[in-house]
Amino acid sequence: AVTSALCSLVYAPPLVAMATPAILGMGNPLLDISAVVTQETFDKYGLQPGNAILAEEKHMPLYAELAAKPDVKYIAGGA
Repeated sequence: AVTSALCSLVYAPPLVAMATPAILGMGNPLLDISAVVTQETFDKYGLQPGNAILAEEKHMPLYAELAAKPDVKYIAGGA
């Protein structure tokens, strides 16, 4: 599997009050990465416009390629 989620339970004393708010994320967080690409990118990774896939090992370099794009957008929530 390319990604996995691991949850461990450990004892922690009760919290009285937090000095600053905290965010806890568990499971499979969703984040859309949106960027303008050419047909060459679709062909390179065997993708089709408008489709959703489960990323495989062969798709891992795509994340760095998208992050390097000048107008990349990160959208919380996933599709």
